[in-house]
Amino acid sequence: MRSGKWERLLLLACMVFAFCVPILATDFIRGDANGDGSVSLADGHFLNSHLFRDGPAPECMAAADFNDDGCVDGSDAIRILDFISSQEGRPAPPFPAVGSDPTPEGPCVLADESGRKWVRDGNSCTSYGDSTPLEDPGAKVEVQKTIAGGGNDARAVISIAVSNSGDIAGVAGTIVDEAGIFSHMKPDARDVSGFVKPTVYQYALNDAITPGGQIRFGLLTLITDGLWIPAGEDRPTVEMVVCLAPGTRPGKYPLTLVTGELVDNASGQAIYPKLVSGTIEVLNEVADTVCEPSFLDLFIRGDCNGDHVIDISDAVDILGYLFLGRKQPACFDAADVNDDGELNISDLTAILTWLFLGGPNLPQPFPSIGSDPTYDSIGCLFIGK
Repeated sequence: MRSGKWERLLLLACMVFAFCVPILATDFIRGDANGDGSVSLADGHFLNSHLFRDGPAPECMAAADFNDDGCVDGSDAIRILDFISSQEGRPAPPFPAVGSDPTPEGPCVLADESGRKWVRDGNSCTSYGDSTPLEDPGAKVEVQKTIAGGGNDARAVISIAVSNSGDIAGVAGTIVDEAGIFSHMKPDARDVSGFVKPTVYQYALNDAITPGGQIRFGLLTLITDGLWIPAGEDRPTVEMVVCLAPGTRPGKYPLTLVTGELVDNASGQAIYPKLVSGTIEVLNEVADTVCEPSFLDLFIRGDCNGDHVIDISDAVDILGYLFLGRKQPACFDAADVNDDGELNISDLTAILTWLFLGGPNLPQPFPSIGSDPTYDSIGCLFIGK
């Protein structure tokens, strides 16, 4: 009887100990909200989805607490995206390697405008690292061939095409400028997918001006817009305008894509696609001139409606404007298909000949986006979506 009594007391003591002693926290990487072992664009989307779209909660809330203030809220998602785009404002430890939380604190209490309060625990982490990037055999990020006129216009436009089998919320990557032909000026970037609003989160950064320098780019749809990029193949998605260094000689130069990521819209997990590098061809030696990395006055000859595809719809736009009283083209220079400085029936003939009769290539800038190498009175105030 005595032995049974002591066994029951020992069992009771173990139960009390188990309930009273807190569970030890798990090691993690700060900023890795989706738990796949790295901090990337996908983590910003995953956390925004949890906060604003009732998406799944982070497996490790402490990992999502980017600024280590004990709360997981919108500021953490913003800080993640700012860090990814600028590489500034690094997360608090543990980062970049897995480690323990050096500042374990109690959960914070948040309140809305009505005074309603709730707990948003940014310190709990009983498990971490169970998530993995998604597989998509059809996923691809490609640097498309670029042609830059050079001369007195040092700008060049790099286009990124994406292939994906499911809906994605964003894309990111890194291009290495092996020849060192880009200047130090920060590039400008824009969405050209046609599926997101102008409020899209996008960036392009030129990290160095020496050979081996990098341009990092990214685009992420805003979770509050409820929009995404659907499945597609070789769809132009991001464009960046960069400045070529003065003295860059005519020739072809490599644009090596070394990293790439797609962001799955539904799960917020990363997809690592096939990477396809490209080239840039400079036609004339770049003069020592002032260069502003802006899309102003840049266009593709024949792309009258600004959708980055030259097809029958562009011919219809010219026809409609010339003879049916329809709206003017998005860019007059693009509609001046034969580059004679006028917009008339000969431009309609030129584009139809190229489209259907195997006519000669259109004048520069073609087939890549660029500036007009010939001076005329026709301008281009806006191009693109």
